[in-house]
Amino acid sequence: KNPHSFLTHFYGMYRVKIPETNQQIHFCIMKSVFNTEEKIHKIWDLKGSTKGRKAKRGESVQKDLDIIAEGRKICVGAEKKE
Repeated sequence: KNPHSFLTHFYGMYRVKIPETNQQIHFCIMKSVFNTEEKIHKIWDLKGSTKGRKAKRGESVQKDLDIIAEGRKICVGAEKKE
């Protein structure tokens, strides 16, 4: 319905129980927003929060405070906002 949406599509949330260790792992499966032929030079995991949102040294995925520190902004055209 909205092919240009930046909202992530969630397919489901799951829990896996590992009986041998009595451990539970929770995870969700989402549609990739990187379905493109273009080369991706940098990836950000943006949540809209600054609390604990800085990538650790050596991590390839940057976070909210990292994009702010680089002085970058995300601009969305008026036709995409609606």
